[in-house]
Amino acid sequence: MPIGTPKISSSVPHELYQSASAFISMFRKALGYTPQRYLRRPECA
Repeated sequence: MPIGTPKISSSVPHELYQSASAFISMFRKALGYTPQRYLRRPECA
C-alpha cells in the first residue's frame, strides 16, 4: 500500500457508495429496513 493511501476499514464497497450512511440509505429505500434491523428480524434468527 503506498504511503498516504487511506485504509478503507468498512466492508461496504467504496466504489459503489461514498459513505456507510449512503449505503444504509439505499438499503432502507430498497427493503424498508436499516441493515441492522433487517438482520435482527425474527426470520433471520
